[in-house]
Parts: sequence; C-alpha cells; structure tokens
Amino acid sequence: LRKDLPVFEVLNRWGDFPLQTPEVADELVTRAIHYSCQSQTNMHQIVEALVKALADGGVWQEINCEQISLGGMKFLDRRELKAWCQSTLKSYQNGELLKEEDSKKIKELLSHHPRSDKKAEGCVAIRAGQHPTFALRCFFVVRGDGSEEDFSYIRCMDNTPSFTVTG
Repeated sequence: LRKDLPVFEVLNRWGDFPLQTPEVADELVTRAIHYSCQSQTNMHQIVEALVKALADGGVWQEINCEQISLGGMKFLDRRELKAWCQSTLKSYQNGELLKEEDSKKIKELLSHHPRSDKKAEGCVAIRAGQHPTFALRCFFVVRGDGSEEDFSYIRCMDNTPSFTVTG
C-alpha cells in the first residue's frame, strides 16, 4: 500500500486491494482510526468509505472469514448453516425421510455431535419430526432395527470445524 495516499482514498478502493494477511487489514484499520480522529470531516469520510466497501462486498467480507464446509456446500458462518438446517427441516413433513442429498449433509453434520458415535450408530436414514417432549421440530436418526433417536443440529453445529479464508 502506498503510504502517500490519503486513508479515505485507500478505503474507497479497499475492495480492489488483494489483502493477503490480517496484518495488512489491521494496518489499514489503524490508519483509518488515526485519520478519523483528526477531524469530524475525516470521520465522515472514513464511515462513508467503509459503508461503500461493505456494500460493494469489499474485503471485510473476504478477509479471515470462517467458512464451514458440509457435503460440498460452503457456508460463510454458523448462522448461515443454521438457516440452511432450518430451511431443510421446514421443507419436510413430520415423519418424512430426507432425500438422499439432504440426508447426506445432515449425516455429515451429525458426525460433529458430541455423542455422534452413539447417535449415528446403525443409522440408515434421517427423518424430520416433532420432538417427543418439547414443541420443537428436529431431525431423527432412523436405525436399521426400527428404533429412532432425535438429535440437535445446533449441538452438531457447535462442534463443526471451520476453516479460514484469507484474501
């Protein structure tokens, strides 16, 4: 980065820079804070530049994003994964078995449950349904012996590994 560019110009072009490290991003943030503290006009310029960078999908959304991969799908964060799980659950009636593609992803998610060995044992299918005790819908493991057991996709998500995407 050229040190002679005013910070607000750098920020206006932030999405154009191939920031490769968190250190470079931190340097820009430090420079922006220093510049914005000098006057109210500078603060206004910095805020406008950041809003523009975010609206344009600038590097704030690309640097150090923790993504989650599940069955070939990539989710930007756990919130996005949760939304997909909720949407999938809503797309099935109580007692309905999940289609192969959805079942495969939910089984992969189930592998991250704290008690996955016990929960997934003998699993031949996944179904949607009403929790027997609580007024909640959830996923169920359907076993070859005919038994079924509910599981929390939230508990699975809490243990799902993520990977960091930089630049």
